[in-house]
Amino acid sequence: MDIQINNHPLNGNLAAISSKSDAHRAIWLAALADQRTTLQLGQLSQDIEASLSCIEALGCQVIHQNNNQTYQIQPRVNPLKGPFLVGESGTTLRFLLPILASQITSKQEIEIVRQGSLITRTNLPYRQLFQAHGLSWREEDLSIWISGQLTAGHYHLTGDVSSQFVSGLLLALGNLKQASKLTLTSPLESAAYVEMTRHSMQLFGQTVDYHPLSRTYQIPGGGYQACHYIVEGDWSNALFFLVGGAQINNLSTRSLQADRQALTYLHELGHQIPSDFALENQNPAHIISGSDLNTKSGGLRLTFKPNPTNQNKELTIDARQLPDAIPILSLAAARQARPTRILNGQRLRLKESDRIESTLALLRALSVEVETEAQGFLIRGGSSLQGGAINSYQDHRIAMTAAIAGSLAQGPVTIHDAECVAKSYPHFFQDFKKLGGIYHVL
Repeated sequence: MDIQINNHPLNGNLAAISSKSDAHRAIWLAALADQRTTLQLGQLSQDIEASLSCIEALGCQVIHQNNNQTYQIQPRVNPLKGPFLVGESGTTLRFLLPILASQITSKQEIEIVRQGSLITRTNLPYRQLFQAHGLSWREEDLSIWISGQLTAGHYHLTGDVSSQFVSGLLLALGNLKQASKLTLTSPLESAAYVEMTRHSMQLFGQTVDYHPLSRTYQIPGGGYQACHYIVEGDWSNALFFLVGGAQINNLSTRSLQADRQALTYLHELGHQIPSDFALENQNPAHIISGSDLNTKSGGLRLTFKPNPTNQNKELTIDARQLPDAIPILSLAAARQARPTRILNGQRLRLKESDRIESTLALLRALSVEVETEAQGFLIRGGSSLQGGAINSYQDHRIAMTAAIAGSLAQGPVTIHDAECVAKSYPHFFQDFKKLGGIYHVL
């Protein structure tokens, strides 16, 4: 589906959709809990539907209530039955693999089926770990087959490919009867996502200690306790409309979501941040231990004011800790009259698209001056955004960034394959229209 966006400022306010990252963790922990868990979750995306489908294949009963706003998840109601269909959800796949390995018997071989770009995204850290611990791994075309059984012990895993591997293994080891250890063999990228995992595990009764000097997690084991879980509003998707000028409500001011860190960069790029949401006003020591993470939330609107005094001062953005925010931060950087350098973008090439190349193509289509660098790119901002045609490369974050660009650009912006937004935000264009955005399907 191709969509044309016409210039028109966004305004008004909108409730943030449920956090995909937070929902994935809650769904898988509920699937492993000792009793029924009540989960408050808003409208589903394709990725969340993939996780719900997989926990049903794992033997859970999922009951929708209150117009799908509340989910009752009852574990171990039915026998495990594959194949497991993960679609294009990398988080679903990387949480499922170790959890499934902890649930099957040593003689079972279970099939996991992928789609689209997920087929080519790497799973090497798990494949090496499984084979080192006596589990079988077989991969062909769309499918991965695993057999064997994950047991308690001391595991070693790289931290610089994707934090999803670390989170998935922590979730699985926490459900084993005995304690385990996980030691990282490299520095951890996107560390905030693992902190989210630790916090979610804590709410389900497991406290995981981390020792930074040895990069070791101590997982007590013993399983999880059911709870009532309220999924946070999603910072990743809120950033698009915040940069567009709208107010987004129901965002946690103490959230551990990695993309909340984008506010620091947006402030440098000319957006005024209310004090309640400023990261420097938060106490990191309180964040991980507090059970009130989901209770303190509010509405946020950013006011954009170009700052000519910074036009010769280069801003650097480290892509390692917030790779999902790079497309929309790049658009924000294009509007500010200062050079912005995106660094450490190796992992951007392993997303739904090669997110370095797709972001560069988006900016060039808008007549933004950019330069390719070894592991990132340089944006020479300050020029007006022009209209143009943008290929989404089937990457939901590229398509949503293009839509915001269209609301700000001087000419129409055409987005090719815009339907890919359904991966994380199925009603994105309906909400875009509610906020005053103008589009039509070509």
